[in-house]
Amino acid sequence: MPGVVLAAVLAGAAVRVRATDPVQAAFSLDPPVAVAGQEVNVCLTVSNTGVLDFINVTPSLIMASGGDLVRVIWGPFPSIPVTIGAGGVAYFVWTLSPTGAGTIRITGVASGNINSQAYSVGSTAILIVPGPATPTMRILNNVLRPGDHATIVLHGAPSGAVTLTVYDQSGAPLGPVGRYPVALDGNGFGSARFDGTVGGRPLSTGVYWVVASGAADAKAPVLVAPR
Repeated sequence: MPGVVLAAVLAGAAVRVRATDPVQAAFSLDPPVAVAGQEVNVCLTVSNTGVLDFINVTPSLIMASGGDLVRVIWGPFPSIPVTIGAGGVAYFVWTLSPTGAGTIRITGVASGNINSQAYSVGSTAILIVPGPATPTMRILNNVLRPGDHATIVLHGAPSGAVTLTVYDQSGAPLGPVGRYPVALDGNGFGSARFDGTVGGRPLSTGVYWVVASGAADAKAPVLVAPR
C-alpha cells in the first residue's frame, strides 16, 4: 500500500520512515490481471511533500513471491539517480511480462537521501496471472435421430482451442468430433456440430459421452437413437 516503508539507514543504525513522513510511494500495474506473455506496464510514483529535497533517488523492484513467474523486459526509466524537489513528484516505469500462472507480489522501491539521511520507501501491488480455463460445455438437442445433429456449446480460455472426443459407456475413446479442434473466440466461446458419426462412420444406438479436452468435469452425454 502507499507509504509502506522498507528501511532507512543512518550511520549504521536502522531508521524507519513513518507513513506521516514527507516521502510517499504509490505503485500501480496496468493491467493488474494478465495472461502469460502479455506486457504489463508498471509505475512507481514517489511524492515529496516535505520542505527538503529527496536526492539521488534510484528505483528498484522486489518480487516478494512469484518472482520466478515474471521477467522485466524494459526499465526502469529513468535509470539514473534523480532529485525530487520539495513538493515534487517523480515517476519510475517498467514493462514486465509474466511467464506463468500464479499470484505475483511486486514492491516498487525508491531509495535516496534527505538531509544526508538515507531513506527507502516503497509500495506493493499484486499481479494475478490466471491459469488456463477449464473448459465447460453443454449439448443442445442431445438425442440424435437420423438426420439430426447436436450443437455443442463450449467455453474455455480466450482465443484457445478445445478438442472434442467421443467415448463409449466403458470409457473407451472412439474418436474426435470433427477433424480439427474447436477454436474459441476472444471471450472463450465456441461451438461445434455433432451428427452421431465418428470418422465418417455412424455410431450404433446407445449413450455416448462427448468430452472437451479430456477434462473429466467437461463432458456431456448424447443419445444416438435407432436409425
